[in-house]
Amino acid sequence: MEIKNTCYSSLTNFEVLEALKAISKKDTKKKYGLRNLATITYETLQYLEETPVKSQTKESITDFLREVSQYKLTKNEILMIVNDPPSKPYTFNFWWKTAKRDSPKIKLIRF
Repeated sequence: MEIKNTCYSSLTNFEVLEALKAISKKDTKKKYGLRNLATITYETLQYLEETPVKSQTKESITDFLREVSQYKLTKNEILMIVNDPPSKPYTFNFWWKTAKRDSPKIKLIRF
């Protein structure tokens, strides 16, 4: 096996949801080889519809990225927050107890 394109990037759950919605609009059930794709698409869409991603928009993610850019968070940390946004204040409980009071994470929590 040969790797032809070494360029890749991580996707947010929102991007995956949008791509799967586009795939599900195509009629993939007629072709025998695409039946499995239809099943996987359906099950993944069902899962993502039960997560906070259903209420996200491109604008809300862009606004969040703009606001969080002032903090020294890695791309993976930002991706984790976008994919699984905190829904309750106690979600940050672990951060609060383990982080230093002057850390960027604490400033983000106050934001």
